[in-house]
Amino acid sequence: MDGLQDPAIAGTLVAPGISQFVQIINTGNYWVCFSTISCRPDTINVYDKLFQRVSPIAIRHSCRLLMHTGGSILFTNKKIQKQINSSDCGLFALAFATDLCHGIDPVTESYYQEKMHTHYVDCLNSLEMVPFLKTTQRVPYHVHNSKTTVDIFCVCGMPNDDQEYVQCLQCNGWYHPTCVDIPN
Repeated sequence: MDGLQDPAIAGTLVAPGISQFVQIINTGNYWVCFSTISCRPDTINVYDKLFQRVSPIAIRHSCRLLMHTGGSILFTNKKIQKQINSSDCGLFALAFATDLCHGIDPVTESYYQEKMHTHYVDCLNSLEMVPFLKTTQRVPYHVHNSKTTVDIFCVCGMPNDDQEYVQCLQCNGWYHPTCVDIPN
């Protein structure tokens, strides 16, 4: 399993993954989990309990992890449990990441939100992350998937970052001058 990098690491400090990954990051407003487990090479699953549009921070971070050489990446927001308050987004991201690492699909799970805090403290005390507690009670879910396709530019595998690009006259591709060793 790759990913699971320090969520404070950003930008060029993100180390590219060499296998399937799971990653949690803070998008500035809340925590989100994304992963390539069981995905096509050009797809990243997003586990966002608020089901918002994929943030530019999450896109850049996951593109650096994936280092996809194709023309685009598909981000798929998965249908997962909704958060019923405004303070447990980090716990949900941890629950999704933990389940993914244990081979459990968060799409099929109903998390016992009231017990998430104590479960996390128990995991910290035992020095082992185990799947979060589930409930048989009815919980709210998002009703549909949403998909976002992001075009990839340059050999660095990144989306348009509003930096300087040059266009190759042979392949019509766009590249950062520094990535393809074009001198100033």
